Amino acid sequence: MALGTTHPDAATGKPKPVIDWREPASRAAEVARQCRDAGLEPVMMFAMVNVEAKDGPEAHARRIEQAAAAGIPYVLTFGKTERGFYENAIKTLKQAGPLARQAKVQVLIKQHGGNTATGVDCSRIIAEVADEVVKMCYDAGNVLDYESHDPIKDIAQCGRDIRAFCIKDHRDTPKD
Repeated sequence: MALGTTHPDAATGKPKPVIDWREPASRAAEVARQCRDAGLEPVMMFAMVNVEAKDGPEAHARRIEQAAAAGIPYVLTFGKTERGFYENAIKTLKQAGPLARQAKVQVLIKQHGGNTATGVDCSRIIAEVADEVVKMCYDAGNVLDYESHDPIKDIAQCGRDIRAFCIKDHRDTPKD
């Protein structure tokens, strides 16, 4: 189970996150308890704010705090689907590293276009951040869909940084 995605608000119908990054860590702990009471183990929390966003450092710090309070080992983040703001991404992740290490949480970036288009792009970011708690969750579907790159060849070049995979029912249509 992954936490952090949006769902329609019961009152307004507008998208609302299960746990907003601005909410207290106790809210994340409560949602995680509800999951565990239902027999589900939450293992990943989406940052819900792009790594290069202006409020990226604050949002990622709060998500790390929430994940730690909830006993969730991974915070998943990604970039925008346009290139640019590379320095902002590095700044966010360099600030997140020490916080994540102290909280015993790992920050994983995944492919989502732009600065994080491929595993090779993510590995470049990981190398520049140079913190063992910042690694990669590989999303082969996004590499193929967004970039038309062969994920197998991409994984061969970035496998040392992969700590998790996104599993999707994905086909390269109409070829498959």
